[in-house]
Amino acid sequence: MSAALAASPTSVLLIPDSLPEERLRTLPVDGVVAAGCSPALDALRAAMTKRAIPVVTAGNQVDDIGSVGIENHAATRLLTDHLRGLGHRAVGIVRLRHGDVEHARTASALAAFPDARVEASADSTIDEGLRVGDALLDVPSGDLPTAIIAQSDLLAVGVIRAAQARGLRVPQDLSVVGFDGVRVDGFDRTLATIRQPIVEMGRLAAQAVVAAQDGAPLPTLAMDVEFVRGDTTAPPPQR
Repeated sequence: MSAALAASPTSVLLIPDSLPEERLRTLPVDGVVAAGCSPALDALRAAMTKRAIPVVTAGNQVDDIGSVGIENHAATRLLTDHLRGLGHRAVGIVRLRHGDVEHARTASALAAFPDARVEASADSTIDEGLRVGDALLDVPSGDLPTAIIAQSDLLAVGVIRAAQARGLRVPQDLSVVGFDGVRVDGFDRTLATIRQPIVEMGRLAAQAVVAAQDGAPLPTLAMDVEFVRGDTTAPPPQR
């Protein structure tokens, strides 16, 4: 997570989620936009609450304590409904490392595929997708998943590279779906994914933080998402 902290309506300070908690207690800020999901979010909110500084999350699981996000459980169901409609039953899941977003997406995927094998990534990167994808595919041929749900587009691209390194074709041999709807440099396919209005979420969260400094209530706003069919899914192969 990167947090954009406004020292005034016209100045912004960007900080990583690795900032020590004691540093949070002294940052010269009037409001915080917490972008993405991070294990540091609770500590950030707690530190800012003690200082009566408003915090709004952007791109996290929507909640009732200041957020502009999405309903990740419902959004993931769009992906699982698509895969089930194609006939997939043997599914693997590459999950994010932590937080409400990961919990919601994993719970939704397991509701559709309770026997799915779940592997955790250390971060949302292509390299982690490659590593975890390789682990999911390192099984006897009869136990190979026919589809993999990656909880970010970067992870999904890594999974596709892991499959290709093993001689598996996507989507003929393996379907892969992602999440986010971002452009990945060097990837020339159209990934099946959930597209989030990322820029709009950030804009609205920033506006909400500024408004909160004038006494406005913190928002609880669930944004709409779009399912992108892409070209990385197909009916499962006959093995």
